[in-house]
Amino acid sequence: GAIARTAEQRVGDFNAQDLVNTAWAFATAGYAAPELFGAIARTAEQRIDEFSEQQIAMTAWALALAGSSSQHWRGTVCMLAERALESPTHGEAGYTAIVQAILTARLLTADESHALAARVNALLERVRARASPSIGVVSSRAHLELSAALRAAGWQHECEVPLEGGLLVLDMACTSSRVAVEFDGPSHHLHHVATGEELYNGSTLWKTRVLEASGWCVHRVGWRQWAAVQGTVNCEHRDAFVKHLVDALMARADAPQAERV
Repeated sequence: GAIARTAEQRVGDFNAQDLVNTAWAFATAGYAAPELFGAIARTAEQRIDEFSEQQIAMTAWALALAGSSSQHWRGTVCMLAERALESPTHGEAGYTAIVQAILTARLLTADESHALAARVNALLERVRARASPSIGVVSSRAHLELSAALRAAGWQHECEVPLEGGLLVLDMACTSSRVAVEFDGPSHHLHHVATGEELYNGSTLWKTRVLEASGWCVHRVGWRQWAAVQGTVNCEHRDAFVKHLVDALMARADAPQAERV
């Protein structure tokens, strides 16, 4: 919190890399610092010509993660995404950052009828044309074990389901009921420095928000949680865990369409 307050006052002294590093760190940690991100957004717009292609993409990504529930810098996210797409080469990480920024911009302009919404839709078409839907995506062994257990208990679904023309991929999903299970490995988590509590990182929180805003019901299962269930000598404990999860998944499927929306 102290760092956020101090940085907000001194963003004018930061060079482009300082701004990117600060935005990336707070976005990754999922720490809410709207005043800081507002200052970074304003500074990035004013000094965009000082940024490299990768820095533009990563700033767009950070603002998208930090502001996916805010209207405050939707124009900045859209502008940065447009600039980043002008580059023919920005690397895989940069491209992922652009995609996340554009999907967030679409959420922020969903109820808009002005030119910004049209710009976002045009950006989406450009990235969809370059997407490769889930080609090469391989489910982990633990992921497949959980999937098999859920099917055996009655929840029918597909694995590695592409959305938005392949811009997003769901670990397990029933598209008819719009219910998804995300199986989260170590890369989805951070640890609280004081308590050691395992928390979701900014990217994981972002994906949940985007899916829920698009009408999906998302259940997350952590790899540690499933490993503990799998490792128990009491099969009843494992069966109870799977049944509880399937009951929740099927409750969504059985709900009237109006309730789902």
